[in-house]
Amino acid sequence: MKNTFLNIVLLILLVACKNASDKTVSKVVVPKTKEETTSTDHQQAKDTVKQKTAIGKTYNKWLNEIDEFKDNSDRGWHSIGDINNDGTLNSTYILRTVEDSNSIEKYIVLINNKTIIDYLEINHSNIPKGSQYYIDGIKYKGKIDKELVAFAKSWDEDGDEEEIITEIYKVYRADKETGKIFEIPTDGIMINADYWGP
Repeated sequence: MKNTFLNIVLLILLVACKNASDKTVSKVVVPKTKEETTSTDHQQAKDTVKQKTAIGKTYNKWLNEIDEFKDNSDRGWHSIGDINNDGTLNSTYILRTVEDSNSIEKYIVLINNKTIIDYLEINHSNIPKGSQYYIDGIKYKGKIDKELVAFAKSWDEDGDEEEIITEIYKVYRADKETGKIFEIPTDGIMINADYWGP
């Protein structure tokens, strides 16, 4: 009888412990209430999805063969990669710039063998009017970095201005390692406006 009574007490304790642990688990698993997102956040998410639909698409000769860029014109390009010891460039990546006829929207497009890897629409609202778009000669910590493009103070080749520009407004990196284009801080950036190199 004593054993039966002890077994019942032990069973009740086990059930109580199991219920207590179940309650603890349920407290941990229950998600917190979600913070409200603004309509701007939703619009930005939609715009990002819309922008990225060309990734993986290929073209034959011109970038505007792809629907997402059909109303845009090619404004320049350069190869990106590592500069070898002999001064040549080792790369299969190309960075192109396209914009509409009114120069309102501008895209930076990272391409590998005529396949779109990534692209980014540039917001001009924080870039001073009259600034220049540089696709080459951009130095990061004293070394030419072919993965960078920048908006900076305009340079007049025939003027008396210095060839080195330090008034930088926006800098973007086309990272061939990750296949992504993103904005980076302007710290440590300068531009050799008269750069001619690989």
